[in-house]
This record gives sequence, C-alpha cells and structure tokens, in this order.
Amino acid sequence: IGDLKLAETLFRDAIRRDERAYGDRHPETGAARGNYGLLLQREGRLAEAEPLLRSALDVLLKLYDPDNYNVGYARVSLAMLLHDEGDLPGSEAEFRQALAIYDKSLPANHQYRAAALMHFARLLVDRGKSEEALSLSDQSLNIWTATSSASSPRTAQAHAIHAYALAHLAKPREAAAELEAALPVLLKTRGIDDPVVRRAQNWLKEARPQPLQTASTAR
Repeated sequence: IGDLKLAETLFRDAIRRDERAYGDRHPETGAARGNYGLLLQREGRLAEAEPLLRSALDVLLKLYDPDNYNVGYARVSLAMLLHDEGDLPGSEAEFRQALAIYDKSLPANHQYRAAALMHFARLLVDRGKSEEALSLSDQSLNIWTATSSASSPRTAQAHAIHAYALAHLAKPREAAAELEAALPVLLKTRGIDDPVVRRAQNWLKEARPQPLQTASTAR
C-alpha cells in the first residue's frame, strides 16, 4: 500500500527476531533478509540491497540442494538487482542459472518461472538480444494468461515487457498498443512513483509513432 518506511521498520524488527530465535543460517532469517533487500531495491538503495540478497542466496545454498526452487528464486532476485546496478553479464548468468533450476524443480506453467522469464526478457532486450527476449516474454505471457486474471498487475507487467521487446524489433505500433492497455493496470496497482510504472511510461513515449511535421509545426 506504499508505506515503505513502516515496511522497513517491520523488516528490521523481523530480522532481529529471526536472528535471535533461529540464528543466522536459517531459512526464515534468509527469507527476511532477502525480502528486506527487495524493499531496498525498490527504493533505489542498490548498494544496501546487494549484500542482503547475496546473504539470502548463501543461506539457501547451505540449506538446500543447488537445484532447489528456493535457490532459483534467490538467484532471480539477485539477477534483477544486478540488472538495476548495470551488471548485465552478471545478471544474465544468474537468470540462466535460475531458469535451469526452475526447469528441474517446478512445473512448466509455474508463476515463479513466468516471473523469471518476464524479468529475463527485459534484460535480454538491454543486452541487444531482442529476438530471444520476445520468445521468453511470449512464454511468460502464456503462463500469466493461463494462471491469473487479465487485470493482474503481473500480467500487465508481462505485456509491458513484451511490448519493450517488440519496440526493439521495429514494431513500435504493436508495442504502443500493448503498453497503452497495460499502463492503466500498472498505475492502479503499483502507483505513479513505482519504477515498473516509470519504465513502462518511458517505453510508451519511445514506442509511440512521432507525428509528421508540417510546414506550420516545423517552425
């Protein structure tokens, strides 16, 4: 609901309680640190978030088989952070490892897999691999469409990333139409200051065909 300051206070308290009750190397402690890292990432505090997400991954690797879906989830979270930090090769490596884990440990239509495909597709566009990105975003959209409502913010986000790939494959009109349909859902559910919304708004500006200039408008 947007009360990030209270959320941060509650996360810090939860982490302290988990450390006292379970110790540093317990899945509850790792999950609390990881979720707090995601909050810091949302706030743009990337340097603070990275050690928390790496700590969560380290805990899970010590507790589970490396192909456990929980490890895959932590790798996706880290991959998204690395993308935001600008470490695109590192992000791609984490995404590929995460998807390999999900392919072994989860059903093909699981929403964790859909989310990973969606976020990985955005990275691949930024890596100049838009054809692969479109293929993965197609898969993601199929899963979200089958497992959630059309008004779901995740479905809308998947459409926005699909449009991002289309725009980089010289299909701006298709991209603009998809973004125009997705943005009202994202705005309603995430708020105008959310980074996902801001990205989608920027993508729409870039995708919209520019009006032809006439002699009067060119002055």
